[in-house]
Amino acid sequence: MKKILTGTLGWVDDRIPVVSTWEKHLSKYYAPKNFNFWYIFGVLSMLVLV
Repeated sequence: MKKILTGTLGWVDDRIPVVSTWEKHLSKYYAPKNFNFWYIFGVLSMLVLV
């Protein structure tokens, strides 16, 4: 069953690269090591103001 599901997911991902896009942009994003209060405050304020 797992082999069929993996093959089907691979077939769909070859045609519509949803999984590879998810991995490239969201799940394997390397965050900087210097996160602090001001960094998060700046990101949140930019999100609110834009």
